[in-house]
Amino acid sequence: MIEILVVLGVMAVVSASMITYGSSSRQQIALATETAKLTQLILRAKSLTISTYSASANVCGYGMELDYAANRYNLVSYVLNNCDNPNTITARNVIETFRLSNSVVLAVGVGNNMRDIIFLPPDPLVYASDLNGDSVTARGGTVLLNTVNGMGSKVISVSSLGQVSF
Repeated sequence: MIEILVVLGVMAVVSASMITYGSSSRQQIALATETAKLTQLILRAKSLTISTYSASANVCGYGMELDYAANRYNLVSYVLNNCDNPNTITARNVIETFRLSNSVVLAVGVGNNMRDIIFLPPDPLVYASDLNGDSVTARGGTVLLNTVNGMGSKVISVSSLGQVSF
């Protein structure tokens, strides 16, 4: 009888550790997946900017708009009064909206957190706005993703030349 109780106790401890490990690993997988999707969208906006440089006079550039409160991000085209000045945005046209997994959140971290990432042709030059969206400047920045339990995080960096790394 004692041996059976010991075996059941050991099984309970092993099961509890596997359940805990399983949920944290699910969040880590979700974090890696969302990081890849977000990076892919940034590169897609850059590609759209390059490919449509001479095609449309109405759209000056493409980019991404981050909504920290709603935990989502949008692929956006930008219409500007002056295509050389990203502070003259007259319209943002949302092309697609993406929601983050329930296991991952957009977080504010240390560094140049961005609300908007805008690519303007022909290079494409990278412009970013701060979290308030008040000023758009020619610079790179970062996007921070965290797991809900706080056990993992990823930083996606966009350089002022458009190089994306994570």
